[in-house]
Amino acid sequence: MELLIAMLDKVASAIQAKGLLKEAEELDIVANTLEVEAAKKKKKKWIPKKLEEGRLSKYKKPGESMAEAAQRARKSDDPSVRGMGNLYLNVFHKKEAAELSEAERTDFVFPANNPKVKDKRGHFPIPDKAHGQNALARVNQYGSVPSWYDGSLEDLKKTVVDKVEAKFPTMEIEEEKFDK
Repeated sequence: MELLIAMLDKVASAIQAKGLLKEAEELDIVANTLEVEAAKKKKKKWIPKKLEEGRLSKYKKPGESMAEAAQRARKSDDPSVRGMGNLYLNVFHKKEAAELSEAERTDFVFPANNPKVKDKRGHFPIPDKAHGQNALARVNQYGSVPSWYDGSLEDLKKTVVDKVEAKFPTMEIEEEKFDK
């Protein structure tokens, strides 16, 4: 497992050096997830060097604890900093990570209590512009209606586009990609 994680880190660094930041971040997320799962299996106190020596410690202000830096990082515009903040809180401060505001828990295109959602889970979170862009990209990948949704594919896409447009009116959306 450690070898796989190290290889993923090397590949992510090489991809990042070529300017493919989003792809590198996705690989970092996979590597971080594997590290957390490996630590849970070992049942040892785990302090990831990436968090202590990496971006989160660089993001930390003088006199600020790592937990405070992680809380602040969760609100960052940089997805990798947000991810490191969430990872730190998930590993070391489960209670703090779970304390989301009501707005954060329901800030989905399709919240869990939506009558069209069959599995009673939130879908397409849109707390910020990056998530809004991701929601548009993900919904555009559907070729058929997902099993969790009770409605047509066109209705699903229209709802996502409309809610993202309403929340982020300055965001440019390539309308020709979506059937409205």
